[in-house]
Amino acid sequence: MAGFVWKSHERHTADLCAELPPGPPRAIGSAILNRWAGVEDVLAAVGSGAGWVWCPTCDAEGMNAWNLPLPVWWNELWAELVEHGRRLVLATGHLDSDGRRIVAEACAGVPHITCSITHSHFVSEEELVSLSRTGCAFEFDCYTLTHTIPGLSAGSLRRFAELALERGCNAYLTSDGGQASTGNPFAFAAATLRSWRPTCGDDLLVTLSRSGPERLVDEALD
Repeated sequence: MAGFVWKSHERHTADLCAELPPGPPRAIGSAILNRWAGVEDVLAAVGSGAGWVWCPTCDAEGMNAWNLPLPVWWNELWAELVEHGRRLVLATGHLDSDGRRIVAEACAGVPHITCSITHSHFVSEEELVSLSRTGCAFEFDCYTLTHTIPGLSAGSLRRFAELALERGCNAYLTSDGGQASTGNPFAFAAATLRSWRPTCGDDLLVTLSRSGPERLVDEALD
């Protein structure tokens, strides 16, 4: 393992990563645009080393939710991130299709900000193809591909990943394994990869789990 992104729905994590011993593995801090956050604290987290910014993942009550809108202060934050100039990944989190399009199209015109479509297996093939024209990256994850998410239907990992790669986009795999039910997230990811070998093949899995993350770090992070 070369590194990990420390994601939390409840707080920014750049300060937590700074408290860890020097890597490897590399700990990448993040900020998140949930209801308790605002422009100033997100920018403070980025200034403190957060290389990843997640769009909303929780609703107004603080519950994990899907098909969410961008926060009302999105335009203000976006202008500040563009002006800031720091290289970072802007991940779509649990945005709705309009939000994903807005973020992907915005990032396409800003070289230092890379859009990553979170849980790409939940978008339609048509949307994936449309988003690929922006040059965004596509994230797939072990957790939501192996657990039922009410109201959402996952497409084929192999089919969707190959669609993204055929269009020249980066496609990569994460564990998304911070839940108590998964236990050790890295052991969980390794076991999931082994279970996918018969249907996906080693070449695709190496691309998704090793080459894709390495490319994203090289292209999108300081």
